[in-house]
Order: sequence, then structure tokens, then C-alpha cells
Amino acid sequence: MKGIVIYKTKYGSTREYAQWIAQECGFPLCSVRQRLGRILADSDIVILGSPIRIGRVKIAPWMKRRWQMLRQKKLVVFSVSAALPDDPSVHDAWRQSLTEDIRAVCTCFSLPGRLVFDKLTPVDRFLMHRGAMIEGDEGVQEGMLEGIDNVERTLIEPILAHIRSLQA
Repeated sequence: MKGIVIYKTKYGSTREYAQWIAQECGFPLCSVRQRLGRILADSDIVILGSPIRIGRVKIAPWMKRRWQMLRQKKLVVFSVSAALPDDPSVHDAWRQSLTEDIRAVCTCFSLPGRLVFDKLTPVDRFLMHRGAMIEGDEGVQEGMLEGIDNVERTLIEPILAHIRSLQA
């Protein structure tokens, strides 16, 4: 089966996970900014990686514009965010970003990301400061202001197992 790994990223965590998945599967790696016409059309399995930012799965508009083609594929979607995968905000982002018919066809995975405060844009730094002010959990506040790094290659194993099951 032919496949492709497509990602959207802002600070690089999603790209890093996407690179690891592409390497393990032997699929080409592409950014949503690239022209993907023929390679996407020829792929049986499409793996999409996206950050969650401000409560939204950022690749969702790209998916919606290409839904007629994507719905015919075996779809695996993973999100990356500063929130841990079991955080309710991650599930809310999926529900708010993707329609029920899209969610019904995709197998979705959530991965923890990285936040390097010094590399944020001024706007993102401001938003982190504002968010930290209203956050009740001191540990979360600390992560928002000092940064976190939960990106680990081993965390893609469930995604790889699912992709192998699609290829069987």
C-alpha cells in the first residue's frame, strides 16, 4: 500500500513526530504547504499531523477543503499540543475542529508536544502569559511560562501499530 505523511507545524514538534513516522513507514513526508496532487491521489493511507493551537486542530481547514479525496483514504490523524493527550481540552479541540462525519472516518491519536517559551512569537508569548494568569493549576502555569518538552520517539508506537494493521 502506498502512503504519505502530511503535517502542519508552527514550532517543529509536529514535524519531528511526522518525520519519525515517515521514516518508520517508508512513506514520503510532506508539508501542507507543498503541492500534493498526484502523490496524495495515489496514496491509500494518509497520515496527517497537526498542532492544536488555541483550542483548534490546525490542519482541519486543509482537511475540509480536500475532504472529497481524503474520505476515500485510510486516514490516520495525530495532534500535538502542550496539553497531555488525556487532557479534556485535547478532545474538545478534536470535536470543535472536525465535523462528526470526518471524525467517524479518521483514527485519531494525541501526542504531547514541546513548548520553548523563548522561541515563541511575541503574540504567542503574550497569550501564554494571559493563559497562565487564569490557569488554576500551578504545575500547568509553570509549564506555560518556563516551557516543557514531552516529545519522545517511543510515543509514536501506537500510531505505527495502527498503520501496520491497515497494511495487513
